[in-house]
Amino acid sequence: MFRFYLFFYQCLSIFFIPVILLIFFFKKKCRGLKKDLLGRFLGIPVNLPNEHFQKGKVYWVHSVSLGETQAVYSMVKEIEKRDYTSRIIWTVSTKTAWSFLQCQINSNSDEEWNRIVVELMPYDFKWSVEIFIDSFKPSVLILVETEVWPNLIASCSKVGIKIFLVNGRLSKKSFMRYGFVRNFCSPVLNMIHLLVAQTEVDKKRFKELGYKKDILVLKNMKFDIPIVKEQVRAGSTIRENIKKHIVWLALSTREGEERELLQCWQDHHKNNSNDLMIIVPRHPERFEQVYKWARETMLKVEYRSYLFEKSSFLLKDSPSIIIGNTLGEVQMYLSLSDIVLIGGSVKNSGGQSPLDAARLGKAIFFGHYMNNFSEISEQLLLQRSAIQIGTYKEWFFRGQTLFNSEKDFRQLCTGASRFVNSNM
Repeated sequence: MFRFYLFFYQCLSIFFIPVILLIFFFKKKCRGLKKDLLGRFLGIPVNLPNEHFQKGKVYWVHSVSLGETQAVYSMVKEIEKRDYTSRIIWTVSTKTAWSFLQCQINSNSDEEWNRIVVELMPYDFKWSVEIFIDSFKPSVLILVETEVWPNLIASCSKVGIKIFLVNGRLSKKSFMRYGFVRNFCSPVLNMIHLLVAQTEVDKKRFKELGYKKDILVLKNMKFDIPIVKEQVRAGSTIRENIKKHIVWLALSTREGEERELLQCWQDHHKNNSNDLMIIVPRHPERFEQVYKWARETMLKVEYRSYLFEKSSFLLKDSPSIIIGNTLGEVQMYLSLSDIVLIGGSVKNSGGQSPLDAARLGKAIFFGHYMNNFSEISEQLLLQRSAIQIGTYKEWFFRGQTLFNSEKDFRQLCTGASRFVNSNM
């Protein structure tokens, strides 16, 4: 029966190729159109392995986006330390994660990075996955969080590749979606040799989907994301130079959020003209559009580069809005801000990890839709280390009130950093 389900899934994948192609062409490319197209649809890697690469045991690590990539960064380095002959093929799916790893490669001269090849993850077509596997011949596949792709897992299992799922997470939405195809999902899950879940809730959900082996429960690996000292230093220096009363940061905003945020900011700015708001959209293809919307407020707007012009904020007409149009600089933006709103949480978009903001001891606000980080957000609220809001207008009102009370402001910030430290 599983073979029938898998065959049906493969046929369905082929049927949706035109839609996938359309989405692909609209997204920003990591390596150019041709290379991304060959890699994603045909599984042809750009960095073909040489004889030296094949001498050691090949580990394949797949982390979709920037957060997952940063979360397993320490694990990958540990693999290299414990197995000095290891070779690692590290695949990602987003431009932010790709840019982060390229930055690491370019800024590190360590010999260990010579043993790592970074590639884009092929789409889950049978042929693309098999071509990719045949190119690198990995012994182990390490998946991060919820990357349960049928063709990928079935193809790896077929050729004897051991499969591990680390930092396993199943949101309520994902659990319900997988539940509709439980008869198909269960055999795929059971091809995974070892599953390590984030929480007991995640463990229970994986079990309810039919995973039969034991599941380990460890803390969320995102607690281990290291502080990037260069970014923190840069952000702190900028904050010292900015002659602004409060710096507000709307981090990782989604479609449908910015226009409402900007409307509320116009009202706030009337009586608080010495404040600054930074908006960092989650997806780079929206940077320009958000900038145009910000210009419609008739307030002065600049891009991120303006922050590094030392004399800029000494001018009387310094900007009141900055659009963060760079990737992988979250800790820099956080370090120069006072009050942080977690994007995608006021509108129902699942939220974003508040751990970077908590780690740096920021005043954290988020909405009621932190579905993807429900346990972390609940713990922060329980420990009075974050504030939940219902609207963007409420963010500005409660944030202003909080900032005006130095004792309450410091307590919230200290509680947030203490929360992260207690989980490390």
